[in-house]
Amino acid sequence: MDEVSLGVEIGGTFTDLVAYGPAGLRTVKVPSTTHAPEQGATTAVREAFADLGAVATVVHGSTVATNAVLERRGERVGLLVTAGFGDLLELQRQDRTDTTVLKYRKPQALVPQSDVVEVIERMAADGRVIQEIDRASAEAALDALVATGIDTLAVCLLHSYRNPAHELAVAELAVQRHPGLTVVLSHQVSPEPREYERASTTVLDAYIRPAVDGYLGRLGHALATGGFAGDLHVMQSNGGAMPADIVRRNAIRMLLSGPAGGVSAALAVGRELGLPDLLTFDMGGTSSDICLIQGGRAEIRHDSAIDHLPIRVPMLDIVTVGSGGGSIAAVDHGGMLHVGPRSAGSEPGPACYGRGGTQATITDANVVVGLIRPERFLGGGMRLDIDAAERACAEAGARLGTDAAGGAAAILRVAGTDIAAALRLTSTERGVDPDDFWLLTYGGAGAQHAVPLAEELGLKGVVVPVVPGLFSAYGLLIADLSPGLVSSGPRSARHRRPRRSRPDHPGAAGPRRARVRPSRGGRRTAAVHPHAVAAIRRSGVRPGARGRRRAARP
Repeated sequence: MDEVSLGVEIGGTFTDLVAYGPAGLRTVKVPSTTHAPEQGATTAVREAFADLGAVATVVHGSTVATNAVLERRGERVGLLVTAGFGDLLELQRQDRTDTTVLKYRKPQALVPQSDVVEVIERMAADGRVIQEIDRASAEAALDALVATGIDTLAVCLLHSYRNPAHELAVAELAVQRHPGLTVVLSHQVSPEPREYERASTTVLDAYIRPAVDGYLGRLGHALATGGFAGDLHVMQSNGGAMPADIVRRNAIRMLLSGPAGGVSAALAVGRELGLPDLLTFDMGGTSSDICLIQGGRAEIRHDSAIDHLPIRVPMLDIVTVGSGGGSIAAVDHGGMLHVGPRSAGSEPGPACYGRGGTQATITDANVVVGLIRPERFLGGGMRLDIDAAERACAEAGARLGTDAAGGAAAILRVAGTDIAAALRLTSTERGVDPDDFWLLTYGGAGAQHAVPLAEELGLKGVVVPVVPGLFSAYGLLIADLSPGLVSSGPRSARHRRPRRSRPDHPGAAGPRRARVRPSRGGRRTAAVHPHAVAAIRRSGVRPGARGRRRAARP
């Protein structure tokens, strides 16, 4: 039987599926199941195919990892660090995310100080051993953490990115003394300098790894039960897919998994239409995600943050604002209207869904002003309750001294202002003139807001895919495999070409490994095109400037 490939994306309100096979494209859209996201995914797959034996590949994107951090639903993590660095997560950096707040507080660490222990060891910045690891102190530290009831262990020892011997020794001890304990090593998660950012990234991975591992395990089991015996791949935050088994051991790579699928599709559409300069605008049920594509490339960032916690892994440069179709409108005690970030989700959903929701949302406002035809929602598969939408908007309008139509118009103005600010943050505030860019809009609610946004920013025009609500799932379907390997270390600018005799040189070893690893995924491995991104700085200057170059072929 001819093979079929699927792209399945779980959003805050709906779960989308796009399938491609001998019969062409097939699409499915079902409500997301917030309490058990894998159920929505399997429901969509089984609605498309009763027998999954014909399905060769499933590429999946989800916000499970992101939500676990934002909602603080991860596991209890213990952190083991070099002696003298126990305050690493508490001290953080001197940077302030908001300089206007007089009583500023640093972001709360995921690991309390009581769950941080130190081990006697020391590596030099060049990887030389200054002090061998004290096995007795390591064993005592491990036993003390496990005794407190931790679920996972994060290990971040000084300069382990240059010499991981001591971190590996700790992992070996942990396996011997506490079998079954999940151990996350910083040199495997983020092999780069700057100990606070590396520790934060490692802790984040440890915090969400059990949730991601369990979720992907349940999803794989459910698909297998339906007869699926092909490859399950997961979209990473860098815009490329990887086998689920690898992502289960590198959970941090799944952050921004869903939005990355839309950017993948946008890059393909831009190439097809000959539009290299795009601003992507993905408005779903919970949030809006915006990305700048310039010269046919989307920028990859290596220094990002989630909920003000730093992350150092390759990620698409996506700006998110809490304005989606299900974003709830509320009027505060001072009479100020706010839209989002709270969302009605799929349960109960906007008031117009008729499932018990009573608070006005952006979707309700669009129904009231006539931008959504109630009888044609989801292609006629779901009829909306216009009376419920009007009641919800009338309640919000009453707080503002107006009627339902006035309340709906106010909700759309506030939401549009927030989204326009995010579009400017991605373009003009980075020195990019938006006059030469097109707005590529997708997501279930994107096209309803795109034209006034494009006019306000002075963009060339608006591009709307044929089925915008399924665009991110389509991006998953066409995504390339991409391991996103990272290597670091001091290099002299006097060497114009990588010294290939150095096996640890990122310009030599990175692309070589990148060609080997995707072949284990079993999907489209005939054409592999490696490229390298170099982070460069003057000696003694804080890491900052980054440039891209095509990796030399051996």
